[in-house]
Parts: sequence; structure tokens; C-alpha cells
Amino acid sequence: MADRRPASPSRPPRPAAPARNASTQTTDARTPPRSSKHRTTGRGAPRSSTTPTRAAAPRSGTTGTSKAASRPVSKPVSKAASKPSSRSVAASTSKAAAASAGPLNRALATVSRGRWGASAASSPAKPSTPAQPRTGTVATPWAKVAATPSTVTTRMQDRLRERRSANRRLLTARWVKRLAIGGVGLAGVWVLLLSPVFALDLEKVEASGYGTVVDPAAIEEIVAEHAGTSVALLNTGHVEHQIEALAGVKEARVERVWPSGLRVTLTSAEPVAAIPLADGTYVMLDERGVQVDEGAEAPDDLPVVNVPLDAEDTRILDGVISVIDQLPVAMRDRVQDIEASTEDSIQFVLRDGPRVEWGSAEESALKAEVLAVLLQEAGDAELIDVSAPTLPTVS
Repeated sequence: MADRRPASPSRPPRPAAPARNASTQTTDARTPPRSSKHRTTGRGAPRSSTTPTRAAAPRSGTTGTSKAASRPVSKPVSKAASKPSSRSVAASTSKAAAASAGPLNRALATVSRGRWGASAASSPAKPSTPAQPRTGTVATPWAKVAATPSTVTTRMQDRLRERRSANRRLLTARWVKRLAIGGVGLAGVWVLLLSPVFALDLEKVEASGYGTVVDPAAIEEIVAEHAGTSVALLNTGHVEHQIEALAGVKEARVERVWPSGLRVTLTSAEPVAAIPLADGTYVMLDERGVQVDEGAEAPDDLPVVNVPLDAEDTRILDGVISVIDQLPVAMRDRVQDIEASTEDSIQFVLRDGPRVEWGSAEESALKAEVLAVLLQEAGDAELIDVSAPTLPTVS
């Protein structure tokens, strides 16, 4: 017979685990469980593990229900869970910093789920202090210096002081240069015009071309008037005019010989004829009919011209001078006396030779050639007439 034992009172059914909503199940399925260190939401909000949930209904098939079983069971909320954790505060701070930092920081905070901003938020913010200016010098203006009003004022004063000093040095150098140039110029002017270095020295005067009638003493006397004068200040044109005024000087040329000399070159006017005067003296004339000299006796190498010297007879004298000037030098030296009563009746006597009838001064060159031929062919002739050079006669 079966043993019947008194039935023990039924135990209340074990409460079922709190049901999770569909979103939570989906998240748990996709996301691996995390440690409590990184248990934060995507937006940085802390996830609480003590969220109350409804109790599941008791399983069917159980016998007996109690009042405690029918009531939803909830886990007691601890005191520590009711307070926000330090991780939650850090995540919230990271979120606020990301929101204030800009779009890029907000995106980084969202992707890192608050980890990027947690380190920055974990350290307490230090109060901002004004940046201290760095020290710099005027010599390094390219240095990054945070200038303060006092620094700017000091640097500006230094730069202005240096600029004023540079301007003074530049002005001083300019005036020194100008004074040096002026001093050199004054010294050069004094040496050139007033010093004895360029003073005319009579021993350094050279003269040539006196000829037969120019007196060298007359040239030295004119040059001596300018002794001691600076060669640079000497008027050479005036000296030339003084020398050309002398008898027998046809042309004069004066040149400076530095530092204190002169070179005088003369072109003398040589006499070609001597004309006797009423007082017994003779006047020497050049080829232009200009008197170049006078003397008590006629030179032996000059022909004596016996023509009147009145103003009305100048054409006769000009004709005679023209004939003498066109004669060859060898034949001119043989002419002894020339006579002419008119300009068409010129005649002269050759030394140790015949008398020559010349006629006028026309065709004098042709007449001179015919006379030279006749003198060779008829050396013992007494009279040769070349007044008509194409029909000469010898007697």
C-alpha cells in the first residue's frame, strides 16, 4: 500500500528575468558586452544598469500562486547608482566641449562615443592668464615679439634715435666731402694762377724764324713784359699781335710750353728790293711792297729800284715788285739795278751780263723762261728784249 505523506506547501515560483524591449535585444545581439569602464551611450549619456522593468508573467503549469509572485519584482536601486558616475560627467563634458568646439570636434566625439573629449574633460580647466610678452631686440625685428605699449614705445625711441644718429653722420660726411672738394679746387686754382710753378720763365722761351731783318732783341723785349705771369693766364693772341707789329715779321705764332715756357715761331718778310731815298738812305721792301728795313747802304744781294715813290706812282712800284717776285732765285740774285718810268717800261741790268728790256709785268713767268734760254745761247749779248716773249730779240 502506498505510503501517503502529507503534501508540503508549494514553493512560490521563481520570478522571471526582466523582459527586455526589442531595441535592447537588437543592440545586445549586435554589440558585444562592454566593460563597465566604457559603458556609455553614443551621445555620452551614462547607461544605467538599474532601470526598473516589469516582471514577466509566471509560467503556466505551476500550481498555486502567491501574492508575492503575482507582484512585479524589481531590483533594489542602490545609492551609488542614483548618483551620476564620473564617467557620465566626463562624457557630458566631452559632449558640451564638442558642441562648442565646432562641427569637426562634434563629429570626432560622436565617432569615438565620447572617448576623444574624456581626457580633456577629466583634467580640470585652468584659469586663462594673459600671455607674457617675449623679449626681443631692435636688431632682430623679424622675431615674434608680443609687444606691449611700453615695448613699442622703447623700440620706437631706439629706432628714432638711431635714425637721427645716421642722418647726422650722413650730413657730416656730405659736408666733409664738399669742404674737401672745395679745398682741393682752391689749392688747384692757387697753384695754377698764383704760384711760381706756372709763372713764365724767360729762360724757357724758345724763338725761331728771325730771318735777315728781324731783331731777336725786339722779340725778347716783348716777351719780358709778361715775365712772372702765369702761363695759364697769358694772352697768347695779344703777344702775337705785338710781335707782328715789328718790322720784318710777316706772321707770328705763340704756344704755351708747360709748366712755365713759351714757343715763338716767326715767319719773316724778306726784302726783295732796295729803294734809294733823297737823303741817301735806302728802304728795303718785301714782295708785298711793304717796308721791312732801312739802312745807309743797299745790301749787295738786293736790286736797287730807281722809281719815284710818290702816291701817284704806286702802280709803277707794284709792277716792279711783281717782276722781281716772279724771277727765279738764281736770276733774282743777278739783278743789280731796276729802272722804270712807266709800268710798261721796266728794265734792269744783270751783274756781269746784258741789259734786259722787260716791258710790263704781264707774262712774267714766260719771259723769265725765254730769258734763261737766251742767256745760255747768247752769253755775250749786250741787250736782250723779252717784252714780246714770243718774238724775243738779242743784240
